[in-house]
Amino acid sequence: MKYNKIGESVVEYIITRDLRELSSLTRYRIADHFGLNKNYLSEKFKEETQMTVRQYLDFEKMKRAEGLLKTRPDLSIRKIADLVGIEKLCQFRTKFKKAYHMSPGRYKRLIKK
Repeated sequence: MKYNKIGESVVEYIITRDLRELSSLTRYRIADHFGLNKNYLSEKFKEETQMTVRQYLDFEKMKRAEGLLKTRPDLSIRKIADLVGIEKLCQFRTKFKKAYHMSPGRYKRLIKK
């Protein structure tokens, strides 16, 4: 891995994980995958992307959740939260609302129309 492209490599690694892998992904596992110290990975990722690894993981999880809301209207909000790896429903709602400026329930209702 080229050390000047850590952010790009990590982003690609995250977005190519399937939903099961993404739901349990942590910066520790990412650092281990690349053979890097977790603190070094975090520092370089933030320098290159202006986001923390956690923020980017949450961003990707919310994108996947949005996709599920659009393509799987049969799934409950609780199930979608579980699928993207967020155990607490209130935490999922907060993260979704921060990303999309509305609750996941409201988003689901709007796309049904």
